[in-house]
Order: sequence, then C-alpha cells, then structure tokens
Amino acid sequence: MKKYLLVLLFLSFACERKEVRINDESDSKYAKELATNFYKELSNLDTLKIYNYLDASIPKKDLHKLIVKNNEDYGNITKVDVANVLTNYTNIDDKVEVKYEIKNLVIYEKVKCQETISFIKRNNENVKLEGYHCQEILE
Repeated sequence: MKKYLLVLLFLSFACERKEVRINDESDSKYAKELATNFYKELSNLDTLKIYNYLDASIPKKDLHKLIVKNNEDYGNITKVDVANVLTNYTNIDDKVEVKYEIKNLVIYEKVKCQETISFIKRNNENVKLEGYHCQEILE
C-alpha cells in the first residue's frame, strides 16, 4: 500500500499544470489597448514612453532610427485601424506568458502601411515590445 501512495504522490508532483487560451476576449481587448497607446505615443513622437516597452534585446537606437525614418518617408500618422489581433496565453505551473500580435492598417500623410506589432508579457513584468514590422501598401 505504501508503494502505491508513493507512486501516486510522485505522479502528482511530476505532472505539470498547463493552461492555454488562444484569442481570449480579455486578452484581445488588452491587445487593442496596447496598440492604441503605442500608436498614440508614436503619433506624438513620444519615444521615451515607447522605450518603456523595450527590453534589453532591442536597442533603443535602432527603434529610434526606424521611427525617424518612417516619419520622414511617410509623414505623420493620420489614422490607425486594428485589422487583426492574435493572442496566446500560456500558464505552466504558475509561470504565465501572454503573447500579443496586432496587425494594423496605418494611414500616414503620404502612404498606407500594413504594420504588425508584437508584445509579450511574462508573469508580473511589464509588457515588452517584441517586434515592429512596417510594410508599405502599394496602390
């Protein structure tokens, strides 16, 4: 009997607890808020607030160059529409990670662009920018 209890006890500790949610409504709502705030700060050229999204793997200098280049080449942002939101929430043994990917139609003074921004949030850390991709739409 003791062997069975020991095996049962071992199995209960050996099993990982995993929860996954794809495109959960609350995560999608939060992703849209992230995009709204990001583009508001981008429109105002408020790079200090945008830098708060960065982690050490993305150099501030590179993002700054991209923002300045887009502003010079495309003009100011006049309108942003969220086209699609993808979210992925994963909780493994109380280690939470949420990934957000937001595709946006961004209308600048001179051109339209399809832009994708991606963020990640781990446990109780602040949300971090993982990627920012801008592709001009040729008309």
